[in-house]
Amino acid sequence: MALGWRGRGGERAAGELPAVRGLGGRLGAAAACAGEAVVPMVVEGREGTLLTAVGSEADHNAAGEALGRVQAERGRAGRGAAQHEEGGDGQSRARALAGAGAGALARRRPNAPVFGCVYEYKTRSGRPVYVGDTGIRPERKFLADSRGADPNMRAVAAHHGVTPEVVWAGVGQGAVGPEEMRVIRQAVREDRAQRQQVAKLGGIKPYSLHG
Repeated sequence: MALGWRGRGGERAAGELPAVRGLGGRLGAAAACAGEAVVPMVVEGREGTLLTAVGSEADHNAAGEALGRVQAERGRAGRGAAQHEEGGDGQSRARALAGAGAGALARRRPNAPVFGCVYEYKTRSGRPVYVGDTGIRPERKFLADSRGADPNMRAVAAHHGVTPEVVWAGVGQGAVGPEEMRVIRQAVREDRAQRQQVAKLGGIKPYSLHG
């Protein structure tokens, strides 16, 4: 399954990025450490595809639940704004209708495809010690980790026995823009951290790097 996001300036499609290509190459195979099969996911909406992703089924469940929450919150916000304006004067109702029309146009205007991924730093034995997420090229984020302000992050990224690996990658489009993708990838990161009992980048002190 192709992940069709392209970065600025015609950078490679997401599925062609080296770190993501490695994940796609494991489709149908179990991950070495957790035994979770790597499978594709496609989420369709009324106006077409919203999200395509590659990762474990558990990660896809976390992503799908996060997307559902975002859509539900957006729906409640829209209904609340309409109800608030119902009791106003004619002018305020006209403004509300104009705003609703603009909102509908904005929803119909498709977002440019956006990329998001979750990655782990793993020991030589395949045990994850840190999990992070990013919306930029993974290789660029790995470099940023090694130069970041957080000493724990730098220590993990620079440790000779630990390597980063993308474990979930997705491309959003249509109603899934940068903010929605941020929520989705952070939900996957949180779920993996709890499921595998590993630390999150930028968070608490990492577990022992030996293993």
